[in-house]
Amino acid sequence: MSFAYLQSTSISTTAGATNTLTLPSQVSKNSLIVVSIRMGDTTTTISSIADNVSTVYSQVGSQIDGGGDVLYAWQGLNTASSGNNTLTVTNSAASGSSFRMSAAEYGSDGTQSRDTFRSTDANTNTPTAGGTITPAGNNELIIGLLDEAGGAGAISATGSFTLRESVDVKEALEDWIQTSATATDVGFSLTNADNCAAFVIAYKQTAGGATTVVRVPQLMTLGVGV
Repeated sequence: MSFAYLQSTSISTTAGATNTLTLPSQVSKNSLIVVSIRMGDTTTTISSIADNVSTVYSQVGSQIDGGGDVLYAWQGLNTASSGNNTLTVTNSAASGSSFRMSAAEYGSDGTQSRDTFRSTDANTNTPTAGGTITPAGNNELIIGLLDEAGGAGAISATGSFTLRESVDVKEALEDWIQTSATATDVGFSLTNADNCAAFVIAYKQTAGGATTVVRVPQLMTLGVGV
């Protein structure tokens, strides 16, 4: 079993009571949707995320950077159906703070779950999530998320990561689908040092529900002697 990158998109706007983001193409059933949001203040929080293919979203975590912004990581596991998909983010207030959001979809041939993650903040041009995570097995999807406070320099992906979205040099999403389980931190590099927050998240798959085998008892014919 393995993951496959399918699509991604992003927006840059201000935080209203709700904000929406539409993925470019139809999503596939049983895919994983990863969401990264950079909120430009520490008081406006995210109440919920919903979409129109009945995905159940949950927050992985949040991390404040040294400049007073917050990086949120959310996930939508095992989408229930395929179709055109708009994500609706409900915020705690229509604050007018800066709001930057990326979403990426990953195809899956198994049931997804989050394996492990970590996050931290630092002033640096080589962001870190606070150390490495080690996936539980092979073929896991590794996600790197980045918040840069001031937009002081261009963002690039390093190592085996692929940069999928970079918004105003302040928020970014990258991925790496590992063949063999490898301890890893995020793989971002900045032109200039800045206050950053970062997440590294690993997702794994398990096989779908097993087929139930019904065993029919063998009928025995009893011979009666004459």
